[in-house]
Amino acid sequence: MAATRRAPRVPTAVWIVAALSAACGRPEPPSALARAAADAGSSASTPIDAGPPLVLDDLWALAREGDDLDLSRLARREGPASLARALDVPEARPTALRALACADGPPEIAPLARVAAKGDAADAAKALDTLLILAARPRRAEEIEDVDLLREGILALLALARDPASRRERRVPAIGALRMFADAGMLRREEIPTDLDAK
Repeated sequence: MAATRRAPRVPTAVWIVAALSAACGRPEPPSALARAAADAGSSASTPIDAGPPLVLDDLWALAREGDDLDLSRLARREGPASLARALDVPEARPTALRALACADGPPEIAPLARVAAKGDAADAAKALDTLLILAARPRRAEEIEDVDLLREGILALLALARDPASRRERRVPAIGALRMFADAGMLRREEIPTDLDAK
């Protein structure tokens, strides 16, 4: 068990992550995260590779209503990469943010971090909830293989957590997610900011 340390005061809603994840390894720690974090803002805004055109069909409409089963069905059909591309489609974004928590495969941390940092309050809250769910999920074999994708996402999330201009309600959940990712060996805990820890 990791050594106990003070955690930031996280809003009550953040701690429902375990219940939310119920509804729906250890990679080598990235090197030089501290130096690369300053450039992570540009990584977070890197355009997502184009894929097949997004078709907002009946399953998207059902998932939009918020039913967990329909969200899971959408996540299985689309996969994380397609759902990440849907974040650039305003009418699909809220549904995609929730479905990404249920998607199998390497987690799309960087696009979620981008929404968490730059999106409006509602979208940012959904993105951070999903990031917390993904951070709490045990790493799977197919995720461990895609170290570069995971590193890009961690850097983008670390940039948000370290940004003093970002609002506290965005930085605190980002720090919480990073600490769980650190427990999985994806970065070093000393690289995570502590300025918002309870004194």
